Amino acid sequence: ANVPAMAGVCIPDWIRKTLDMDIPAIGATDANSAAACEHRRNPMPGRTLYLSFGTGVGGAVLDDGRPVIITRGTSGHFGHMDVSGGDPDAPSTPGAGRGALEAYIGFRTLEADGVPFDQPERFDHPTMKRALKALAQGIRILLAVYRPDHIVLMGGTVEIFSPALDQVQAMANDGITQAAPVQWSLTVGQSDNFAAAIGAATLSGLAK
Repeated sequence: ANVPAMAGVCIPDWIRKTLDMDIPAIGATDANSAAACEHRRNPMPGRTLYLSFGTGVGGAVLDDGRPVIITRGTSGHFGHMDVSGGDPDAPSTPGAGRGALEAYIGFRTLEADGVPFDQPERFDHPTMKRALKALAQGIRILLAVYRPDHIVLMGGTVEIFSPALDQVQAMANDGITQAAPVQWSLTVGQSDNFAAAIGAATLSGLAK
């Protein structure tokens, strides 16, 4: 969707041809790559779910550092989960659809509604309050489906949400299903803008 000219291209074949080298190549999503980088820098035992914030919302699940693949090379597209609760006025994005997590917490939505990103009072903004509620709802779903030991928030806009982590975790735990883990942690990742590139190298090493 972001690079239409690459639609239908077999990436590993394209890499070998472009580099003119007969070497093995693998394909990985940016979310899986960034998660691999974060795990390398701060390894967590067991199952860890990484939720990436940016223009959109993505993520990956790793079991002791190895990606959990469910469909199309991913653990699932977390940003497209419907967290609207059936609200007919739920926000929408062209890619994720109406009521999707991405439509609530994606950068474009927050920016369009005038959330003051660098001000403490951003948490008083109605769109931000709605975003935190949607994030907690999304985490509740992810906890029930994937049963992670840890959830790590990362990405270019995660700092907008990081001061409210305790609030989000409390909201997610309130009346949560017994299918979810009894104990789970919610933290912010340590990786920078090069996470996906570093993670791609990490995944390449795992594939050998």
